[in-house]
Amino acid sequence: MGLTRLEASQTGTVYIVGAGPGPGDLITVRGLRALEKADVVIADALVPRSFFDDVGIIVPDNGIIWRDAQEPALTQDQVNDLLIEHALTGRTVVRLKGGDPGVFGRGWEEAEVLSRHGIAWEIIPGLTAGTALPAQAGLPLTLRGEARSFALATGRLDGDEVNPELPRADSVLLYMSVSALPRISEQLLADGWSPRTPVTIIERGGLLWERRFRGGLGEIAQIAQEVKLTSPALIVVGEAARRRVEMPTILFTGLDPANFRTLGTLLHWPALQVVEAPDAGEQVAHALEAGQSARRVTFIFTSKAGVRAFFAAATGQARCSKDLLTGARLIAAGPGTAQMLERYGVCGATVPEVPGSEGIIGGLSERERGLCVLIQGAQATNALECELFARFEGNGGGVVRLKLHRAVPHCELGGTALPEHDAIFFTSPSGVRAYQDVFGADAFRREVLCIGEQTKAALRSLDVEGKVVHPGVAESSRSGRSSSSAT
Repeated sequence: MGLTRLEASQTGTVYIVGAGPGPGDLITVRGLRALEKADVVIADALVPRSFFDDVGIIVPDNGIIWRDAQEPALTQDQVNDLLIEHALTGRTVVRLKGGDPGVFGRGWEEAEVLSRHGIAWEIIPGLTAGTALPAQAGLPLTLRGEARSFALATGRLDGDEVNPELPRADSVLLYMSVSALPRISEQLLADGWSPRTPVTIIERGGLLWERRFRGGLGEIAQIAQEVKLTSPALIVVGEAARRRVEMPTILFTGLDPANFRTLGTLLHWPALQVVEAPDAGEQVAHALEAGQSARRVTFIFTSKAGVRAFFAAATGQARCSKDLLTGARLIAAGPGTAQMLERYGVCGATVPEVPGSEGIIGGLSERERGLCVLIQGAQATNALECELFARFEGNGGGVVRLKLHRAVPHCELGGTALPEHDAIFFTSPSGVRAYQDVFGADAFRREVLCIGEQTKAALRSLDVEGKVVHPGVAESSRSGRSSSSAT
């Protein structure tokens, strides 16, 4: 997928799209289709930089304008001018907003401006933070017999004035209220709410480094001050803030939480970040050349990051790589990796039933034919590569391992203290080491979960016992299976 170009001979169209709060996979299908045909994307600060990777959209360097990247930041009037400027030159423009553009998102203001200039527009709704973030935190907005209503409101008006008419419902969800929380709390108490009314604050909901805090209405302003609460944050007051469904809060340290959300309510605090290898293009060119002369080619992708790195490195050889992949046998380490391949137009990948290297090897015969191209992070051990050599080399074939990306300690890890959680989940030995280096023993004070025996061994080297748990299933010891990390 990519951003298409249209002839600039007529007035373009502007799509005002709600991206949802945080992860790219929360965007609607209609919103995604608008992005796929856009020439220019003007994105707000609440849209994470990883958004386009999440949805598999390839954006040219000059195809996206981040509102928060300007010095000073773009004003609303300047954003309006950009929308008009690009649309009048015939471009298809997406105005990408976090949450829903019609809920405190100024989407209708922009639509009015476009109408005055005769520019066609469409508002494409998205999930708003007020409904999505409580669901992700395990907080029911409505529950038969207990919670029958909720209201969305802004706590502040222009000029930092507190909203004097906060609504009354079983639950009130307050946007843009962090700086005025003490005054808002006082007003709610004056309106008749009990000091014991439950309150949950979701800071940076759906984004990296999310935190959640709980307390009574009478004490929540003090709690917010003690934890140094910052924007953006959603404040949930009333019945919705009362935890009714027991789900553990899991601090997830891996790169991609998509397959782990059934384990509990996740806080995504990645230990690592991915950087591209400087010679990635040369590696891919070599593999494609070898593949052209091979009778049979097997591609093994061990992660979504590997898929993205492969196609990024193959930019100048896109047609060649697509043709080769289409005719090859494809193995994806997990369903998320297979879905990422599909977003790049490559379908038919086999997904092993058992996660990790064990599942990949288990799906191969003892004597494989042809060339095997293994796309794997540079930090991964050579265990899987050695297993593949034993299967392919012995039958006149070969193995080429592409180390297109490397996971390094995340540059923002340790920017704040660890949030409250019930368990912490590690997906790689390097992630364990990163947390040990930054947080020390404090990182392992709660239950420790991991995927794969290699990660468990890294924990054991620190005298920490970890439970091997696969995404969406029970502890692996119950099924008698274990696997090593393939990424």
